[in-house]
Amino acid sequence: MPQLIRGDLAIKTPAEFDYRGLHGTPYCVIYCNRALKKNRLYLLDTKERLYYPIAEWDENDRDASKKWYEYLLSINDKIGEERGRLKEKGYAWSDLDKVEQIVPDEDKMIKDLQNDSWSVLIN
Repeated sequence: MPQLIRGDLAIKTPAEFDYRGLHGTPYCVIYCNRALKKNRLYLLDTKERLYYPIAEWDENDRDASKKWYEYLLSINDKIGEERGRLKEKGYAWSDLDKVEQIVPDEDKMIKDLQNDSWSVLIN
């Protein structure tokens, strides 16, 4: 089910999920919605193949922007470390792309994206 997110992509993790139809999909993205003057951080749930918002803040809130940008970088670092461990164990490069970052339900701001004003799910 394709997902469209309203707003402009501002930042994405260099680490991408490259497995099962999600080739080149960033694990974590920040979108800005200029109409609402808000930013959101989304984390990819690789099982559902959807981005779930886990934080929202005012576009002028520099402290929140810095906090969530650092969180995005920490996700990227964790994925890089896991890929490094897999490589040391002798896994093939194709196996390194299967490292998953699943969003726990308690971290999801919105459980049902059908009710999210920022997300449009296309059947």
